Amino acid sequence: MSAPDLTPDGCSTGTSEATAGSAASATPTFAPATAPPAAASARAPERMGFPWRAAWSQLAGQRSLWWILVAWVAETIGFGVVLNHVMYQNLANGSFGVQADSAQVEAFRDSLLPQNLASFGAGAVPFYGAAMALVIGALVVGNEYRHGTVRVLYTQGPGRLAVIGSQLVALAAFLGIMTVATYAADYIGLVGAAEVRDWPVGAPQAGPLLVAMGSTWLMTLAYGLVGAALAVATRGTLWSLTIGLLWILGVDTLLIAIAKAVPWLTGPGQALIGAATSNLAVANGSYPWWPAVLSTEVTAAEGWIAAGVLAAWSTAAVAAALFLVKRRDIGP
Repeated sequence: MSAPDLTPDGCSTGTSEATAGSAASATPTFAPATAPPAAASARAPERMGFPWRAAWSQLAGQRSLWWILVAWVAETIGFGVVLNHVMYQNLANGSFGVQADSAQVEAFRDSLLPQNLASFGAGAVPFYGAAMALVIGALVVGNEYRHGTVRVLYTQGPGRLAVIGSQLVALAAFLGIMTVATYAADYIGLVGAAEVRDWPVGAPQAGPLLVAMGSTWLMTLAYGLVGAALAVATRGTLWSLTIGLLWILGVDTLLIAIAKAVPWLTGPGQALIGAATSNLAVANGSYPWWPAVLSTEVTAAEGWIAAGVLAAWSTAAVAAALFLVKRRDIGP
């Protein structure tokens, strides 16, 4: 019986071959990668073809927006209903420094009746609803820049314009919910106040109510889209809120006052977003004490002009947002 062959290091050749054979048998084998099923690959473009669903899911997941809506409803009941009843009492007593006639006082009282909800609801937007709508618009778009997720959306999504367009559509839908909540809260508050004062309570007419709700939605939409466009321009929420609130609370108000003081600026001043918002609210019957305090009136034709101005502001804001998203680099 012959001795087994040895390798230079002293190991048996037979043993090495056995070890190699067992190692080879123990080594797992992998099948080549296969392409995903055709049905799965076909479903991905279908999902990406509807980015508005993702935009709405993302908007609905922002708790801050719903807290703003809750604060808005509470503010509508507190400041809208309670403050208007206080102003009515002051106007009736001549506390505004002007002596309103009985017809104006009676018109103010009628505007506080639940059945005249159409003329009451739009009045909240020029005072404090505009600022809230701008904040909502800035948060809907600006949070993507603040959290750094805008790169993923614009590079792996269905396209930049589709993403920003879906965000703006979701914003418009949210402001529609805000409008419905506003009128529901106003009606509840007006009914409660009328019961306390022993005033008549009735249901509002559908036609004027729908017109007023559409006007309110248009007013909030204009401010919301401006906030969204500022968020795109500044790539965030901080500067968009700073610039937007400074404009509507300071610069815009100052320009409106200057336009009213200078006769030849009265016409151009109506193109300001704040002036158009106030005119549209007055055209819907809000502020019946307005002519007594400010010595100005708004006709129905001027109300339509104000609606056109707000539509122009909305269109310009959307165009600016789309242009910046399409032409500008994603990074800072």
